[in-house]
Amino acid sequence: IIYECGDFLAQSPRFAEDATITYADVDLDRIEQDRSRDATWSQNAADYADVVRKVRVVEFSRQSAQTPLQYRVVAKRPYVPAAKDELDQRCYECYNIQVSGLVQRMRSSGLKKLVIGVSGGLDSTHALLVCVQALDKLKLPRSNCLAYTMPGFATGEATKSYATELMRRLGVTAHELDIRPSCEVMLRDLGHPYAKGEPVYDVTFENVQAGERTNHLFRLANHQNAFVVGTGDLSELALGWCTYGVGDHMSHYGVNASVPKSLIQCVIQWVIDSDFVGPEANDVLSKILSVEISPEL
Repeated sequence: IIYECGDFLAQSPRFAEDATITYADVDLDRIEQDRSRDATWSQNAADYADVVRKVRVVEFSRQSAQTPLQYRVVAKRPYVPAAKDELDQRCYECYNIQVSGLVQRMRSSGLKKLVIGVSGGLDSTHALLVCVQALDKLKLPRSNCLAYTMPGFATGEATKSYATELMRRLGVTAHELDIRPSCEVMLRDLGHPYAKGEPVYDVTFENVQAGERTNHLFRLANHQNAFVVGTGDLSELALGWCTYGVGDHMSHYGVNASVPKSLIQCVIQWVIDSDFVGPEANDVLSKILSVEISPEL
């Protein structure tokens, strides 16, 4: 039997009459990292020292050259169960944990309103669904969700129209806030080449827009006696694909912070199949799911 950090990899035939060889691809880097983070294995080794001493040890030299996997299948979407029943249960758990967490946050804060930015992409769409469901559970009007679509310099008409239509069909309080004028002021203050008409679209150009969106959302929350619901997912946070500080990295409560983007797709589809928000909203959700994932979404 071959295990790796408690995960089963391979096993020899149970009733083989001839000698057999059992083999598997073992991730030694994973084991090394696990050992460095978790010291409980050394305690187990001490507790079972007599048993460990009887284990035959085979020494080998580790090759530094990378070799392709031969006996190991890596799941394309490791956070998404392949079996439909298991996937449905995972989506149910994920969605209700998010909704319950937001409900508890609203109760503990005493605030009755939510502010959220909606781009028309997967993350903000899912976060908006969680907001609507939380308000329903609290028996508060959906109009207490103050949703803003904030087009920038490269906002596409399709995603913008999806955001506008979804907000309308869900019955939240919808607004459009163009951030381009305020971004132009900041870029001009920074002396950025774009302010002089040059086609420079660097990290500063991108982060000025992310920062302006977040800045507006926080000030709107102050003004409306609400708190900002974050939309960034676990995949973006893990990869660093977000604007640190005053950007999409920050919110008062991030409902998607522990959910990978691949699972968010599945949860939205599960919401459609469960018919939580009605056929009109489901139609927009299906269009959003059909858009290929990109860095902007």
